[in-house]
Amino acid sequence: NNNNNNNNWIVFVCAIATLTMLVMSLSPTTTLAQDTYELVASGSFRPINYAESFVRENGLTLGECEALCTSEPTCEVFYHLTNQNGVLVCRLLDEFVGIEQATNVGATYKKQSETTSTSPGTTAATTTTSDPSQQFSKISDGFLRPTNYQDAFSRITDVSTNECLQTCLDSSGCNYAYYLVNQKGVQVCRLMDAVEGFETAALSGTVYELLSTSSSTASSTSTSTS
Repeated sequence: NNNNNNNNWIVFVCAIATLTMLVMSLSPTTTLAQDTYELVASGSFRPINYAESFVRENGLTLGECEALCTSEPTCEVFYHLTNQNGVLVCRLLDEFVGIEQATNVGATYKKQSETTSTSPGTTAATTTTSDPSQQFSKISDGFLRPTNYQDAFSRITDVSTNECLQTCLDSSGCNYAYYLVNQKGVQVCRLMDAVEGFETAALSGTVYELLSTSSSTASSTSTSTS
């Protein structure tokens, strides 16, 4: 009888463990695929054209909202928020036109762009654009800004962080990018050839330095001291 009881107990424990693993495998995930979507706004901001969403679903988690966008060929942006009644809301949009201030807290994600590259004798292939942030180092993040930020040779708005950095890479003479969201909720990107120092700012922003710039600076310093 004791052996039977022990066997029954082992079977019961194994069944509980199997059931637990099954439930965990079916639970929705909220971890986004970072190489697929880019966070362009979070907090009390929303897409300007949020009301034009072609799909609006309630009760979806962030991960489920992402999966829904992925399943829709025309979805370029998804906006996930908790409304004033505490209900989770997922909105799908076919384009990103900018950000505005909102009363509810949410997050806006934009699908990474794709480029088509070809080479002689090969078939055209679609590849995901590489992350431009890998070619920059973050030298300031918070309520600081370059003292010479107004000397930026280019100022563009309504772009994501990666779009700002990519524009810097594509612009001759750009060594620094200063990115922030202003008081009206507009994303601002300033491109600069030099940063002379930092000063306190009313708005939080991030200053990026092109890695080749920091490498050449270190190299010239080493040469002058040798």
